[in-house]
Amino acid sequence: MKIDAKYWIVFLITLVLVVGEARYNILGGYDRLATTLGICMATEIVLSWWLRGRVANLASAYITGISLALLTKPQANILWPFALGAFLAIASKYVLTYRGRHLWNPSNFAIALLLLIASGSVAVLSHQWGNDLRINLVIWAFGLAVASRARVLHVTLTYVACFLAFALLRNAITGGPLLAELAPITGPMYQLFVFFMVTDPRTTVTMKNTNS
Repeated sequence: MKIDAKYWIVFLITLVLVVGEARYNILGGYDRLATTLGICMATEIVLSWWLRGRVANLASAYITGISLALLTKPQANILWPFALGAFLAIASKYVLTYRGRHLWNPSNFAIALLLLIASGSVAVLSHQWGNDLRINLVIWAFGLAVASRARVLHVTLTYVACFLAFALLRNAITGGPLLAELAPITGPMYQLFVFFMVTDPRTTVTMKNTNS
């Protein structure tokens, strides 16, 4: 039985979450995850039924919710940025559209808007969880496999190649440790970006034609 690529993406992003929480305590509390996932999925259900007459597949809302929970870092003990960010992310898919396609990755849009309107209370993840080679190999192996199944591997590889080229150029200009220039590509924000955000099928370039 062929499994839809979207569910492989769900599995991969859940893997990132489970590994990160188990090893680095990345969430700061499961209430944050519950709030973000709950609002994302509830908003998706209501808006898809109201505006399109049917309940949409919730895999996209699930991915958006986990991305927001991982990347949004507000002041301690406040949950409203997760709730507001989740609503803004999903609502943007139904409001900011062109020819039936949303214009921005929902997670990116919500985080950017939160930083704009509430910069005193909200920040984004700005540090590495660590550079455990075994964990990174597992995440990258699954990530590349999922991108390949979704037929967007060329997008991911193009971004990674450009990142590495510019990192080498920066190092040649500024000097310093080369690994310091290359290290961010194994960080959580970059891993989420190259596998989930830049390859968002509603906002990225046309899929590669394998028949050509």
